[in-house]
Amino acid sequence: MHNRVIDLGDGTTATLAIAPDRSGNLAVFTFSDVETVAYDIERKTVGAWIFATALPIADFCEPGIAPKERCAFTGDFEITPQQKLARLST
Repeated sequence: MHNRVIDLGDGTTATLAIAPDRSGNLAVFTFSDVETVAYDIERKTVGAWIFATALPIADFCEPGIAPKERCAFTGDFEITPQQKLARLST
């Protein structure tokens, strides 16, 4: 699911991405740019939770792939034989 783009049906799209939930577990969020018109038209990125897991990032990810902040993971990933999320090997 990571990095998949979905059509929202109104001419806009959203991108699915792995991201940590509030508890530090693996989750999937969708991120989309939206226009706001509070004082002037500007674009902001918003995220919405799609689903969460009970899989702690510390236990189910190889070191160094999770961002230090609570934001979307970047890159492409695979599951190792040890059942951990790792960067896709080329």
